[in-house]
Amino acid sequence: MIVEAWSVVIVPFPFTDLPIWKPRPAVVLSRHPFQEQTGRTVLAMITRGVRTAWPSDVPISELEPAGLPKPSLVRARIGTVENRFIARQIGVLSEADRAAVVSAFREIIVSF
Repeated sequence: MIVEAWSVVIVPFPFTDLPIWKPRPAVVLSRHPFQEQTGRTVLAMITRGVRTAWPSDVPISELEPAGLPKPSLVRARIGTVENRFIARQIGVLSEADRAAVVSAFREIIVSF
C-alpha cells in the first residue's frame, strides 16, 4: 500500500527486546515517488511512551485526525518496511503535529 507522507498507518513494528512483531501505529515520512520506486516506506514509530522517554519524543496534540484513541507521541525510532506490510491508514498528522515532528527530528538528524 502506498500512502501520502504524514499518514498514520498500522504496520508490524519490531521490538528490539522481543523476537516478535506487533501491529503498531506509525507515521509515514517518505514521499510517494520513493515508495513507488523502492517498494518501501520510511516510518517513525508512534507510541504511548509510558515506560520510557526519549529526548526527541513529540506528543501528538490532535489525536482525532491522526486516528489515535489515546494520548500518543511520535518517537525517532525510524524504520523502512515493504509497502505490502502497511495494513491500513487510520489517519493523518495535523499541520501543527507535522511541524513539531520536523522541528524535533532536525535536532537529531544531520542536514544534507
